[in-house]
Amino acid sequence: ALKKAAKDVADFATALRGAMSSDNAVVQNQRSFQMMIPLYMGDNDSSYPTYLNIYDETARDEETGEDKKETWVRICILTDHVGAAEFVFRIYDESKVDMRFYFSEASTAKEFSEHYVNELKAAMKDFTLRVGEITVGRVGEGLYNYS
Repeated sequence: ALKKAAKDVADFATALRGAMSSDNAVVQNQRSFQMMIPLYMGDNDSSYPTYLNIYDETARDEETGEDKKETWVRICILTDHVGAAEFVFRIYDESKVDMRFYFSEASTAKEFSEHYVNELKAAMKDFTLRVGEITVGRVGEGLYNYS
């Protein structure tokens, strides 16, 4: 499932690379992709500036000698109602995902934490990816941490 997801993301990146400006880098055992795209949300198709960063790294585990792969996906959106929102997903150990949700206002972070974290965990319980740590907070501060 991870290989298929990685291929889908790579195909998506390849398709968009020619159409939009981006800043990409490939170094030994590391790849990164960055771009800005408009994200359309809502009934009136309002667009919001969205920054997408994908970082992929393979490193050898010193204890086991196995190659370990980590992928980070970071999405930053500038919205009208909640201000800036940053979502970071770390995929590791083949099937685990840590999630970090940061908002420009502490009240938005608290509301998200109280109303949506449990719903998100419940929705993902049957997914191939297993939820590890969930952090919700204000940009620059980690307020609420769930494991």
